[in-house]
Amino acid sequence: MRTSEHGGDLPTTRMENGQTVTSYPGYKCPHCPAAFFKGEKYSSHVEGTHPDKPHSHSVEDDVHRIDYHYYATPVHPHWFILSDKKSGKMLSNMNLSESGEVKGVETHPKHQREGLASKLWDYASSLGHMGIPAPKHSTARTKAGEEWAKKVGGELPARGRLLSARQMNMMIDFSRDK
Repeated sequence: MRTSEHGGDLPTTRMENGQTVTSYPGYKCPHCPAAFFKGEKYSSHVEGTHPDKPHSHSVEDDVHRIDYHYYATPVHPHWFILSDKKSGKMLSNMNLSESGEVKGVETHPKHQREGLASKLWDYASSLGHMGIPAPKHSTARTKAGEEWAKKVGGELPARGRLLSARQMNMMIDFSRDK
């Protein structure tokens, strides 16, 4: 496979049913113009070329897997997703702003109060060495968010307004599990 001047993969072109089809690498480095077709090459590039900068990665324990996505979308600069290792089902997620402010935390209703969101908070708190900001609580919290914020600790800024769960932006549609 041909590589770009930045070490990434170049687009590939092939003929399919008499038409030219071009495929573009989907794993884009957030720190330079390199892009890759395979996640392993992306991870290797970011870790080797930009070791002090944030990058998407995963960690696992016996039961759960946490996927961290650096700039998955402009709305999700730091997005943590916890899933069941056995089934692959997403159980909880936490989205942080560029500065580390918690913008949203959700846990599947059947798995609330199992410490999953706290596990995401603890993991996010441990990533300062990678240039990822430590999580900090938002001033806009639901009642459940207020309880959770007190439980996990950290500086608890004065709550601006109490939001209902419906007012919070939903990141995962849990209704499809019913």
